[in-house]
Amino acid sequence: MEDVTTQQKDDNIWKVALALVCGSILGYGFFYSKNTTSDLAFLVGYNLPATLLIWGVFYAAVARKRGAKIAGFSFLAIFISMIASGLIGYSQQRQEAKQALTEIKSQYSELIESSTDAQGFPKRIEKPINTTPKSSGEFGEMERFMNNSWIKWQHRGTIISLNLKQ
Repeated sequence: MEDVTTQQKDDNIWKVALALVCGSILGYGFFYSKNTTSDLAFLVGYNLPATLLIWGVFYAAVARKRGAKIAGFSFLAIFISMIASGLIGYSQQRQEAKQALTEIKSQYSELIESSTDAQGFPKRIEKPINTTPKSSGEFGEMERFMNNSWIKWQHRGTIISLNLKQ
């Protein structure tokens, strides 16, 4: 009776370990992945070496004498988790890109509208440009760069409008 209970606990260890490994991979994709593509062929090729490495460590530590079915299943689970992690990272990067582009377009529209008067002549821009980006990561830095560039352009436009009034 004791042997059956020990064997059931042994059979559950690899399942728990595999769930932890796959959950960690998905957590990485959610919090840290900076993947910028959703092409399945690219994700398969890009993630295959890392999957083999992670699976090799998992197999050596947990799944080694458990049979080919468990080894194959664990490889597929880890591989699918790696691809899903890349897709999660891509979807988050896409959202950041949309947010950054929307903010850049709105700042540009405000700048253009406030830089000309009713007759179409340049005028002094009174409203300061907010340089705090709404997005984060690489796209937040792009947004910050564009806002800082517009501040420089804003100051040049002020000089031009002052020269036109003389």
